[in-house]
Amino acid sequence: MGGRYRNYLILATFGLLFSWMQFSRLVVAGTDTAFHMARYIGTWRALQDGQLIPQLDSAVHGGFGYAINLFYPPLSAYLAVIANLVAPSWNLAINLANTLTLMFAGFTMYAFIRHLAQNDDAGLLSAIAYMSSPYLVTSINIRFMAGEFLAMAIAPLFFLGMWKLLQGESAWVLIGLSFGGILLSHNLSAVFYAFFAVFFLLAYWRQAWRFFALRQLLLAGAVAFGISAFFLLPFLEVRAAADYNVFTPGFMANFGLMNVHSLFRLSRAIIPNGAQLFSWIGLVAILTLISIPFRYRMLPFSQKRFILVAVASSLFAFILTTGYFPWKLLPESFAVLQFPWRLNLMVAFFLSAIVGVLFTSFKWPNWIAIILVGGLGFATTLITLLPPVAAPQSRIDAYQIGNHWPNTMQLQNADYLPVRVISYLDGGKQVWAAPGHHWMMPQMFFTRSHDPIALTGDMQFSGLAHYGRRMQFIAEVDSPGVLELPLIYYPGYRVFIDADRIPAFESPNGFVAVDVPSPGSHVVNSYFGMSPATKVGAVTTGVTIASLVVMAIIRTRRQTSPPADELPDIESTLSDLYVFRFTGGAQ
Repeated sequence: MGGRYRNYLILATFGLLFSWMQFSRLVVAGTDTAFHMARYIGTWRALQDGQLIPQLDSAVHGGFGYAINLFYPPLSAYLAVIANLVAPSWNLAINLANTLTLMFAGFTMYAFIRHLAQNDDAGLLSAIAYMSSPYLVTSINIRFMAGEFLAMAIAPLFFLGMWKLLQGESAWVLIGLSFGGILLSHNLSAVFYAFFAVFFLLAYWRQAWRFFALRQLLLAGAVAFGISAFFLLPFLEVRAAADYNVFTPGFMANFGLMNVHSLFRLSRAIIPNGAQLFSWIGLVAILTLISIPFRYRMLPFSQKRFILVAVASSLFAFILTTGYFPWKLLPESFAVLQFPWRLNLMVAFFLSAIVGVLFTSFKWPNWIAIILVGGLGFATTLITLLPPVAAPQSRIDAYQIGNHWPNTMQLQNADYLPVRVISYLDGGKQVWAAPGHHWMMPQMFFTRSHDPIALTGDMQFSGLAHYGRRMQFIAEVDSPGVLELPLIYYPGYRVFIDADRIPAFESPNGFVAVDVPSPGSHVVNSYFGMSPATKVGAVTTGVTIASLVVMAIIRTRRQTSPPADELPDIESTLSDLYVFRFTGGAQ
């Protein structure tokens, strides 16, 4: 046990080395940094606004509101919010969350390979390789793809559960919790991991096609759905509630399956050239392929098959990242990938797993392999990240993303706006916040004022008060009609006219609208609350977590209870107490 704690300390040390770019009072200015900062701070403001499930940031889009967490899995935002509770600033909180996530990726890979190979050093090697793999460090330091980064950190636990399942061990809780965590981190990555998990199970079809394994997988699916229901059910609800930009046919296709980038920086590491001439993933791939024929016979049977499955999976994933795979001939629905090089997360995972299993079979001191892999990994992070660090705009201050911090946030994203809102913009004009990042950070200018509007009928309005997710005003109605509120439509808005709840719907302009039933002077109140799907999802997640906690307590008590033959005889004990009391303790 002491050695295992030492290994975790070693991994934490390497994690700090590989996280060197996070050691700053500012945040890395990655491709998606501003988007995720907006998510983090929007989640924090939603919590301060009293939302039990933080979904809507009412300050965004000039006070019209934006509900990113209805569409994008929120787990990485929750992690940043928790870090913000202990860190003195958002910048340091984000850097702390990134560093801890990278360390966690090392810990989880260590647990997976240590169990698979039954060798601590194998786990250590794979963990160091995984933490320093170019795709992982690039995801957070160049792309700042926080959700994908967190999913990569959780993924080894998912495959650890799958491996235990194939060995006949009960692992449905581990599989369910880990896959649910991936779903709550990055839903597109969850699709990738599920696909390769099926491929993994097919390679072990004899062990997988058993009642025990199928039952475990069903239970795991129930757990995964249960803990992620508070996000999945509202996501499905908003998908059906209105036409949002992200779901529009052709929206993702506009970005294209960018095969032109498939050999740029990330996957070209397999074919070393340019800035990554001595790349980690390229050298590991070459060394792995050279070494397998020499060491394959020395491995136990279970590890032999795993090596073959891992090599086949990584090669298949890599082929999918290149222009040799005919993505553009597939249906448009595949355009949701945006960039096929996302599949390098599977290449990095399986090659890292191979490193520990294969290299510890050589007759050399394992600490030499650990130092070599760790040193090569650190060199790779320097080669990969030094050019971005040297750029003039390599850092950004989280507090600069709002022009009038913290009351409003002008830096915005159009992905999750209703299509009707986008068409309502002034001639469709969009002013981009940064060249080359136009699809991520548009400045949206609405033609409508921040006031209620009578779409039909005759109404006048006064006394508008808008505070957080709540709005109140007085409507003088001469003739009833449709009233449009200055709130972007998302499920969850509730509107009351003189304390009577009126069903809300999407207006032709993409805003919240209600039918005003009668003329006269009316007090109109509205607020963003929990939609029906959000309520059901929250209850489902709460019941799932409570059930798992109760099961864990019962299991712990059973494990700590003494065996039946060690329990005292109740009748003898009562008899002894009676004799003791009758004799006054003298025997």
